Amino acid sequence: MRSFKGAAFFVYHPAFSSFAQYFGLHQVAVEQHGNEPSPRQMRRLIQQARAAGVSAIFIQPDEPVASVRQIADAIGARVVELDALRPDWLSNLEYMATALAASFGGSAL
Repeated sequence: MRSFKGAAFFVYHPAFSSFAQYFGLHQVAVEQHGNEPSPRQMRRLIQQARAAGVSAIFIQPDEPVASVRQIADAIGARVVELDALRPDWLSNLEYMATALAASFGGSAL
């Protein structure tokens, strides 16, 4: 993952701050302070995602997906579920690293 240092990934809710900080990644949250993005914020998020070459936007189970799908559709990205609260934390970290690395066009190893 360290080979992707500085890369941006988009999430609905900023639940992966520690993970991002550890690997030097830049997490961009769609929701801001518990609120859905405004139309102006949506335009800015779409522009940021395009500029960053985002190929996937990550959500957690039971999160609203309408705004995430709108961004994903606008930039041709996938919506991928990551669950920070899976009980098997070690395999979950491996799964999250693999999913993020794939969205950056590479491998977690």
